[in-house]
Amino acid sequence: MQKAHVIRISHGRYELFSGRMRFYAWPRKGSKMKTISFAVPCYNSAAYMDKCIESLLACDEGKNDIEILIVDDGSTKDNTAEIADAWQEKYPDTIRAIHKPNGGHGSAVNTGLANAEGRYFKVVDSDDWLDKDAMHEVMAYLRRQMELAEPTDMVIGNYVYEKVHEGTRTVMGYKNVFPVGEEFGWDDTKHFHQSQYLLMHSVIYRTELLQDLGLKLPEHTFYVDNIFVFKPLPSVRTMYYLDVDMYRYFIGREDQSVNEKVMYARRDQQLRVTRIMIDAMNDAEIESKKLERYMLNYLSMMMCIALRFIPTLLEETDKIMSAQKARGADFDSGNIFQKAKALVPILVPLFISAFRRADELATAMECRCYHGGEGRTRLKVLKFGALDVKCAVVLTLCLAVILSTRWLMAGI
Repeated sequence: MQKAHVIRISHGRYELFSGRMRFYAWPRKGSKMKTISFAVPCYNSAAYMDKCIESLLACDEGKNDIEILIVDDGSTKDNTAEIADAWQEKYPDTIRAIHKPNGGHGSAVNTGLANAEGRYFKVVDSDDWLDKDAMHEVMAYLRRQMELAEPTDMVIGNYVYEKVHEGTRTVMGYKNVFPVGEEFGWDDTKHFHQSQYLLMHSVIYRTELLQDLGLKLPEHTFYVDNIFVFKPLPSVRTMYYLDVDMYRYFIGREDQSVNEKVMYARRDQQLRVTRIMIDAMNDAEIESKKLERYMLNYLSMMMCIALRFIPTLLEETDKIMSAQKARGADFDSGNIFQKAKALVPILVPLFISAFRRADELATAMECRCYHGGEGRTRLKVLKFGALDVKCAVVLTLCLAVILSTRWLMAGI
């Protein structure tokens, strides 16, 4: 087994293991536990990270009971690292800047969780922000939990996304699903709508629950926020929902991971994430039937997106046909029944591949507010009106004339 090389400094340590350097901040000795740890993964985020951090500082409300972990994920194209250090210098009791080699969003979340000292843990992406008024209510509830021996496992709030190019604003709430203003379990929940799912944006987990679970997100992989919100659910026993618009973010920038073209290019990573989620569900002991149904719906919904990416299936078909031809398969000769029979070795692996690909694509799209046909209108909605009644009367009369004519002709 390889040994880690450790470099200790005043506020933490660097560990070099298998050629990779990681930073771990020292816990603050003598300080009481913080109410919440906010982890802010940053990668070349200089243009917008200040707004995010300012919204988090507003959550403190003079209580000095929050911590903000700015995780610089190896930024090289701007001064993200310097901005993080400046924030730490300005608020040394609240903000910690953690610098690490680039490992992707999942690696940054892992680092934040490993260094979290708060009772609760919340990930806030550097280009997003929290609503001040909504967080006043959320923080009031979290502070009450600090006095309890068994605090709530998961706190839920609404999230709001704004489409940059369309100028629209959509609120995703859960008051039709969860009781408002009281602690509850999975058996107390109601039916989720088709496009209604818990996202990383909407949840705050108890830190110890995540750490005891050993949650580790894959590195250098996009869309891992689905794993973050999905895998811990079977371990959650108690929840609390506040009907406030807590989390805010924009969608529609060309470089975002939720951009449709970007998602198609990263479909291999989407599939990887979905396979991890499926394995997580298979390995979990799910006691609540309602939770099991929700998780199954979450996964099964992914299959519906497969046809959205037909070119992928065409590529797979070409590869499978080439492989079968190399094994001596003949798709051109014979009658129609022989040709149909020859297609069976193509259709079986093609369907399997299509379902596998649909898994991840649906997670990445549906859980990022891509709701398929929801909200769309038909080209022309057909309605039965006065003109239709007149046409029906005319057709009936014509039919009567035809029948009566034939009856008269038969009598002659």
